Amino acid sequence: SKPGLSAENRALMVKNMGRLDAKAVPALIAALDSPDATLAEDVASALGNIGDRRAIPFLLIKAADKKEPAPPAVRNAARGAVERLTGSSYGALPKPPVQILTEAALAFHRRQVHFPGETVALWEWDPKAKEPAVRIVPKSEAESIFARRFGQAAVDLDPSDFKAKVAVVSAELEQAVHRSGVDALREKEAKALDSAAAAGADVLTAAMRDSIADGKPEVTAAIVLALGDAAKEMSFVGPPGWVHPLVEALAAPGRRAQIAAARSIVAIQPKGPFPGSSRLVPAMARFVDNQPQPRAVIIDGNLNRGGQLAALLKELDYDADTETTGDEGFRAATETGDVELILISF
Repeated sequence: SKPGLSAENRALMVKNMGRLDAKAVPALIAALDSPDATLAEDVASALGNIGDRRAIPFLLIKAADKKEPAPPAVRNAARGAVERLTGSSYGALPKPPVQILTEAALAFHRRQVHFPGETVALWEWDPKAKEPAVRIVPKSEAESIFARRFGQAAVDLDPSDFKAKVAVVSAELEQAVHRSGVDALREKEAKALDSAAAAGADVLTAAMRDSIADGKPEVTAAIVLALGDAAKEMSFVGPPGWVHPLVEALAAPGRRAQIAAARSIVAIQPKGPFPGSSRLVPAMARFVDNQPQPRAVIIDGNLNRGGQLAALLKELDYDADTETTGDEGFRAATETGDVELILISF
């Protein structure tokens, strides 16, 4: 916003901003984070006028009453924009703001938000340039950034909200995996693991189950690492049918998650037998340090489809070999003794 701009000219500028199309929305959303309250207020009003509902969770962050609220003018403008976008008064939204933010976080975490390509133009407020700036990031990174932001915003509104805490932990650990990889988490992401462990075993168990359902084995492994710290004091014996979450993790997809669970159980040193204890020795036996990575052989005449399946299996820690004929596949499967899986397309 220009200093000294008259109220009439400012109103005209906001009106014209409201006529922009949806392509301008990401940059305007970034401008909501400007420390200039006048600019943030004008941008909030413009977003309400453009009518793109993607702005709703971002506006809710500014509209909500919380420990450190936005300036009153910004908060009021954001509430007015939310009302125009939803057709409901702010005090009578169809869902509470914390629920809207949590659902937005989980939608990004679960890859349910459509992006047109594998990279995303991510707009953020640049405090040095004092304007929105764009950087290109992988789609998976953008998803975890938005999931983390909305999840944390939901927790800020209601620190006791269980789903919001699950969303934050999942997004934080996914970002840590993007930054450092699973194998370097202990060394490079100790702060992220400690923060996740502080959320508690119940939250991490729910996050682990979600990551398994979402098909994210590397995130599952990261969650299990944190769970090993959070569940140290949990008894391994409980009500009938109950299984300790680390024992549950022994059956999680992905070798990294399984070995993290096994090592955590051994480190805790349970005092006696417990439900599922029979799974521990076979799990440990598979992960002797010098044991080679298990192999999988895919036999598929469709190279593209076979390649996609091989990529999926590599995420599950298999050394995947793709062959196009039965003879070649049979030869690959029998030349060594470490083939654990053979997939044949008919």
